[in-house]
Amino acid sequence: FMQQGQIILENSLRKNRGCPDCSYPKNIPMKAYRAVQYAMSHFGRLFLQDPFWDKYDVVIHAGSGNVPGYQAVAGNFEQWVRTSKTFVMDYMKEQPCLHKSGGTVSGAYVTLTALPFRDHINFAIGEVIQEYAPIKANLQAKANEDALKATFANRTRCFADFYDDFTPELCPPVNSADGPIYPPGRTPGMGSACRPGNGYQHVPTEFGMEPYVPPHLMDDPMPDRGVWKYEEYADTDVCETFCKFVPTYCEHKGWDVQCSGDMRRKLESKPSGKVIKYDEQGKKINWNLHIDPDDPEAEYKN
Repeated sequence: FMQQGQIILENSLRKNRGCPDCSYPKNIPMKAYRAVQYAMSHFGRLFLQDPFWDKYDVVIHAGSGNVPGYQAVAGNFEQWVRTSKTFVMDYMKEQPCLHKSGGTVSGAYVTLTALPFRDHINFAIGEVIQEYAPIKANLQAKANEDALKATFANRTRCFADFYDDFTPELCPPVNSADGPIYPPGRTPGMGSACRPGNGYQHVPTEFGMEPYVPPHLMDDPMPDRGVWKYEEYADTDVCETFCKFVPTYCEHKGWDVQCSGDMRRKLESKPSGKVIKYDEQGKKINWNLHIDPDDPEAEYKN
């Protein structure tokens, strides 16, 4: 069982190329894709109507993912079934040994999870937790603002140097009075979007290593050099590549006015419940996207 984001990722061009182990075609058949969509809705409804929630208004737990106490169908279950989640800091400690900047404050939190749109219950309970005297005493450490400004003053967009400068090996042993709250090997690392050479990278390496400039101060907030594997699309028909899948980028580049009338109308029209697809000869194919929960095996009608 997979979440929708994983399905999109497995079908995407950026996972099909540039990865030695990902050279085979990845194209989940439409019938299978539709069955997974139905399964996601089905299990989501079961979860939100589970008697588990008749017993608990809020669940307090240490992890940031699935609520303990029920059998989830996947480790990322609550990434696509919405719940009300609030992370409540209950421990903060100055830990200058963790980073060369010397201004590190480490912390820990608990997760409060409730049914959708019940965040107000989380907030009320979170306030009780943080006002509890023994916990409040552990929340006195404050971020070193001067150290933060100095460290981030000349950062690059992906800021690899920052992550390279973590020094947990200089700290006292874990669980000692002044030791870090997590062991070596669990220190923060650069996100996979930025990390060169991994299968999930989608920020071009050179672009990620440029000095960081906020988008609103850039001459072009969506430069070509910032698009992952742009060169693979540069000589394609942008109406069939960029404009179908990223209409905002298409409009930013001014390509939308060069596209056909049908494409222009599609960009300006409201969603109709259908997605327009084209075969290799350019013939339009319309697939009905409405899902019948009572007939999950039914095929799309052309």
